[in-house]
Amino acid sequence: MINLINLAKKFTVNSTVHFLFVGQGDEVELLLKEVSNNKLKNITYLPAVNQKTYFEMLNEFDIGMFSLHSGHKTHNFPGKLLGYMSCSKPILGCVNSGNDLADVVNSAKAGIVVNSNDELGLYKAAKILIDSKSIRNKMGKNGRNLLLSQFSVKSISKQIVSNL
Repeated sequence: MINLINLAKKFTVNSTVHFLFVGQGDEVELLLKEVSNNKLKNITYLPAVNQKTYFEMLNEFDIGMFSLHSGHKTHNFPGKLLGYMSCSKPILGCVNSGNDLADVVNSAKAGIVVNSNDELGLYKAAKILIDSKSIRNKMGKNGRNLLLSQFSVKSISKQIVSNL
């Protein structure tokens, strides 16, 4: 979470960029403390919402973000990525070293995922997405295609049947 908070700090001078954090994650207290201590006006926090509300909100976002802790030792695929892809949102994120999620998203050009320790890389990736609506749209469409080709019930059932 600190990666995304630090990213928001870097964009405080850009009044067109606003970060919305939704949910009841482990680091809500950290988020609220950082917002208060740094007087961050470009971050809004909302507690968890139901799925219908979440998808209504998601349709209004420009970029879907996620951050995995750098200390993770396993692969992790946050479920929120499926929501981002279903709504054709480009993905911006950071993952623990060796996590193959970066390869999946980056090779599909569905967004930009960097290593959790690469704060500058995350900033540069965010800047690319923020500065170009056409790149956001293209990556969002690529994410939707990735969802349909790799993560839909139809594609997964085909993979299961082919392995029987």
